[in-house]
Amino acid sequence: SILASPSVVANAVDSPQEIQAIVDLFQTILNGAEGTSDQDIQLSAQQYLLLGITQIATVSEVTLMNDLLDRSSRASVDSYADLNILASTVDKLMTLASTPNLTPGPQTVPLGTGLSVADLTALGLTGVTADNLNAILAALAGTANDGSGIDSLTKLQTVANAAIAAQVSSLTKISTYAGSSSDASVGPAPTLNDYLSAGVVLNQPVSMTSQSFVTTLNSALASLAIEAGAVNATLEVQAVADVYATILDAADGVFNSGANSITASQLVSIGFPTLTANELAMFKSSLDLATTDKVDTWQELNDFVAVVKEIHSLAAMSTFDPTTNLNVSLSEADFTLLGIRGVTEDNLDALLKLIAETFSDAAPPSLSG
Repeated sequence: SILASPSVVANAVDSPQEIQAIVDLFQTILNGAEGTSDQDIQLSAQQYLLLGITQIATVSEVTLMNDLLDRSSRASVDSYADLNILASTVDKLMTLASTPNLTPGPQTVPLGTGLSVADLTALGLTGVTADNLNAILAALAGTANDGSGIDSLTKLQTVANAAIAAQVSSLTKISTYAGSSSDASVGPAPTLNDYLSAGVVLNQPVSMTSQSFVTTLNSALASLAIEAGAVNATLEVQAVADVYATILDAADGVFNSGANSITASQLVSIGFPTLTANELAMFKSSLDLATTDKVDTWQELNDFVAVVKEIHSLAAMSTFDPTTNLNVSLSEADFTLLGIRGVTEDNLDALLKLIAETFSDAAPPSLSG
């Protein structure tokens, strides 16, 4: 299979001596792959290249590849395909380690690494799950840029273990802060490092800093609507962060259909009541006109949703009389919040009456714009 690989060119095997060299190298790997770390595989980058393994070039890549082969079983590395897969994973790990560490402490989770739970588990790493994968990848990215911090399975496992412990600790802090239906928040607020250690990808709008986005997320956790049990796993916290990032991205002050992708179920997932199709349409068109600072806390967004629902409740009425319909509390400020201009104290009652009497099907048009 080595000779048939596309990486072994014809002029590298055009003599018996060259073919024998490849056979000997491959036999060295098979003989050394005993499932134990006894350092009897010590190939060089040039020797890997001779085998058609082009990804192994740096000192750290060679060191890690040798160590992993040494610990492998013979059956798991007895073909070019097996060696190539292992080498590709080593190359991805070293590329990850070379990510510049711009700040001390936990690193931002790298995207597009191509590394999966299966990839890391295949190396012999233990404890890797879908929920802690991001935390582990971020920790690997925080090691020495030359790869020397992860050039053995033992070093990889040490980094992974520390990342898993930090993730558990950070998730405990995040979920504890979320409190319960009776306690809005408990304990200190999570920090940026807590979210990073938990493996959460912070995709805040470019207009916001990571720290500002953390403040926004904490406002959601501190609401009674989001409880500890809903955010005790990285994937759950990530879901909240993703929904809020989508909302903040849409609130750019420009009517450009930026909120079209937001769904009622997404809003429910961060603690808001279910919106009807008509309510959701108004919410999205109004959010599109809003600016980030108007919805960058959970309470502000809750006020936004409440106004939309009250307008639709008014629309479901057959008429409106300010002297008798005292349950209607809509104000000029509420309409302004949704981007509806020109509503004053003088014309407010007339507008409320018009909404109630004209749109009795509970479907007022988008009034924003």
